[in-house]
Amino acid sequence: IVTTEGAAKIVTLENIIASANMEFYAVFIKESVYDATSDLSWFSFEDISWTHPLDGSSRPGLRVSPKGNRILSGKVTLPTEYNGVPVVSCGGFSGHNITHLFWKGTAQLLSYESQAFGSVETLKHVEMPKTLVSIGESSFSACTNLALPDFAVETPNLEYIGNYAYSGGGYSASGGITLNIPSSVKYLGYGSFSYMRKIGNSGHVFGQVNIGSEGSPSQLVEIGAAENFETNTGRTQGNLTTYGLDSALQNVISTWWAGYFKGTITHK
Repeated sequence: IVTTEGAAKIVTLENIIASANMEFYAVFIKESVYDATSDLSWFSFEDISWTHPLDGSSRPGLRVSPKGNRILSGKVTLPTEYNGVPVVSCGGFSGHNITHLFWKGTAQLLSYESQAFGSVETLKHVEMPKTLVSIGESSFSACTNLALPDFAVETPNLEYIGNYAYSGGGYSASGGITLNIPSSVKYLGYGSFSYMRKIGNSGHVFGQVNIGSEGSPSQLVEIGAAENFETNTGRTQGNLTTYGLDSALQNVISTWWAGYFKGTITHK
């Protein structure tokens, strides 16, 4: 592996006269997508006062979005600040052909806003900053090639998962994967993880769903409606375990979600 173009030996094939069978190998330059942000002229940076979807508190910062009629493709790396002002909200990428989204530096992002990447079927990976508080309505809906993050590890400050946030999206070659909802989440929206038809192709979509964890009780206080984990015909969910929910919410979940989870629903 070479890390600079100068380290790669360049051979002009037309100058070689072969006297025996010869093998040639392609050389690829290894480089980091983090080395530089994407061209900043492609993006708009708007001064906003971001509002918390639950408690109404606000924080000044910038909203980043694509500029004009340019269609973005492939890997995109966004700056975490612009002219010294932090980027706190990201959206407007629906209709583009992005495959990967990264942040350059230490992100201060608070929100992937409503419809931020809705129906971007090319999208495979989105970096989830630990500062993230809110995933808006339909933010990643119908992103059918997007690998789900490990929310409990990557988004320990996430409080709000909006209606239809990942509905119809998500990808895994096999079904029965584990979904960990962080203990920090207070609102789990209507249909937020429903109809995820490309996580495997048979059996359980999620083999195990955890809300909170041992030693870290869930702060969940509201779920949008019964259809959070509704599935396509012939698909089901496996087991559900919640940690630290009050008895009223336990009863609601056991009643509403019993038709989707065909394993056990356990409240701890």
